[in-house]
Amino acid sequence: MRIYKLFRTYDILLSTLLIIGFSPLLIFVFVICFLESRDPIFVQRRVGMHLKTFKLFKFRTMKKNTPSKASHLINENSVTRFGRFIRLLKLDELPQLINVLNG
Repeated sequence: MRIYKLFRTYDILLSTLLIIGFSPLLIFVFVICFLESRDPIFVQRRVGMHLKTFKLFKFRTMKKNTPSKASHLINENSVTRFGRFIRLLKLDELPQLINVLNG
C-alpha cells in the first residue's frame, strides 16, 4: 500500500506540473478545436483497472456525427483539418492528464 501512495503522489505531482507547463498549448489547441467544431473536448466512457469505468478526455479531431468506430476504420473525410495536425503531433492526448489527476 505504501508503494501505491508513492506512485499516486508522483502521478499527481507530475501531471499537475505538465498541465501547468503545457497550459498555453492546451489553451491554443482548445480554441482552435472550438472554432472548428464548437465542441472541442471529446468524452468517452472506458473501462479501466478493476473494471471501473471512467471518462476519457481528448481534443475532438473528428466531425461531431462520426460513428464510434476504431479510427483506422473511419473515412479520412471525417477528420477535421486541424484534427489531422493535432493527431500527427499527438496533441489530442493532452487532456488525458486530467484522467491521471483523477486517478
